Amino acid sequence: MSYLDDGYTLASWLGSRDHKRIAILYAVGITAFFFIGGAAAPDRVYDYDPTLPRPSAKAGAGTAPAVPTA
Repeated sequence: MSYLDDGYTLASWLGSRDHKRIAILYAVGITAFFFIGGAAAPDRVYDYDPTLPRPSAKAGAGTAPAVPTA
């Protein structure tokens, strides 16, 4: 029996102890989180450096709010 024919449900994939299925799940998970992290990275840059202008839907609209000084 092939590792692909063992079952087609999400539960059969997540509960599998077959090393080939685990490798496929690992590769899919790493790739997904790589893209999620890449999509979230620009937002994190603007959180750390408030002097950078925030991107917006309108061209040239708005800048980052001024940082209050204590």
